[in-house]
Amino acid sequence: MTATQTEPNFPEDQIDSPVAEGADEYAGYESYFSTQDTEKHYLPDGKQYVVLKYMSERDRVALDRAARQSTTIDSKTRDMKIDLDDTARRHESLKAAMVGWHLVRIEYGANGRRVKEIPFSQTELLRWLDDANPNAVDDIYKRIRQMNPWLGGEENIEDLKEQRDDLTKRIAELEDEEARKGHSERN
Repeated sequence: MTATQTEPNFPEDQIDSPVAEGADEYAGYESYFSTQDTEKHYLPDGKQYVVLKYMSERDRVALDRAARQSTTIDSKTRDMKIDLDDTARRHESLKAAMVGWHLVRIEYGANGRRVKEIPFSQTELLRWLDDANPNAVDDIYKRIRQMNPWLGGEENIEDLKEQRDDLTKRIAELEDEEARKGHSERN
């Protein structure tokens, strides 16, 4: 080892040198250690994006602690009440997975339109979450859930069918409402 090279702090930090193609005794192995792999997720305008990382077990523990459910059991009636805070879980997921972005703030005033690129920081992320377009938050959270399937929880076929039926009902209601609006505009 030369004077400029340093010994790794831990044996596991020592990475063997790359192996020639075809001679890899670890071919087919998969790494189960956390990676810092990231993806750019573009927002609907196709110009702005957020940088999302694949979450680790450390992120999962922090998320579970931050979005902890409270459970209350009534000793007389033996009824159990579980408070689920979906907003906290969604926000904590965004805070854990978002590691960068290219976002601009557009303001309109007496002097016209002003555009300012907002540098990413945890402080700006918290400000953005308070003032963000809910559709953008939902879009980003959906991508985070796709990247980290364990966020989906223990869904089963019956749960998914129920969600599908609810969506079908909501679509029908919106179509009826739009039809009524169109009918009333013609009269």
